[in-house]
Amino acid sequence: MKLNKKGFVLAETLVVAVFMATIFTIIYVNFYPLIGEYEKRENYDDLDSKYDIYWFKRLVQSKQALTTDTWQYYTGPEYTTLCDSNSDGYCDVDTATLRTQIYIELIPSPTTGCNMFSTTNENGVNYRKMCEDLRNQTEIQKLYLTTYYLNDTNKQELIYQNPGTNDYFKKRINNIADENIKDYVNYLPDYRFPSPNGARFRLVAQFKRHTNTDTNLDEPYYTYATIEVNRDKGV
Repeated sequence: MKLNKKGFVLAETLVVAVFMATIFTIIYVNFYPLIGEYEKRENYDDLDSKYDIYWFKRLVQSKQALTTDTWQYYTGPEYTTLCDSNSDGYCDVDTATLRTQIYIELIPSPTTGCNMFSTTNENGVNYRKMCEDLRNQTEIQKLYLTTYYLNDTNKQELIYQNPGTNDYFKKRINNIADENIKDYVNYLPDYRFPSPNGARFRLVAQFKRHTNTDTNLDEPYYTYATIEVNRDKGV
């Protein structure tokens, strides 16, 4: 009596095909979204964006570019060692606060932005013009000044003017229409531990990039970066 080898081979082939199809389906369902996330986050804190935001940080940290009076209009008093009895790099009362809200839109806000920087100083430097040149060269679209901590209701140092307010930038970001900025900010860590450099604030930026110098072929995209700000160390 002969065995039906053809039927056995066919059944075996079908079993293997179903098994392989199942494996590839699982891989596709689980790993394809990760590829999309990787491609999106490839534009997070890339080298060019970190370099560009660094120069805006230099402007914000410079007490010649951004005078103490202007800085204190948005924040609490400048940090001094006299207000830091715990030696943790933070004033004990009015530290890491923004007077008006949880974040300040420096760009493109017409009332702040480059207009907040001084036009002349003892060396004759026009920081406002410098900011405008940087703005044009980097094509920065958004620049936010926030507290160093992005989301930590347990930090007692963060005392806002409105008592009981625990909305940090990660919560307030939901009021911003740009979904890409929301994704980036929510991707960032909360920064719950004090900066080793004593920074109390940070900048968050969005830059416009181009794929082609020909405007007809160009497909613009956006990149994002954040950097801490420490006024005590100046530039």
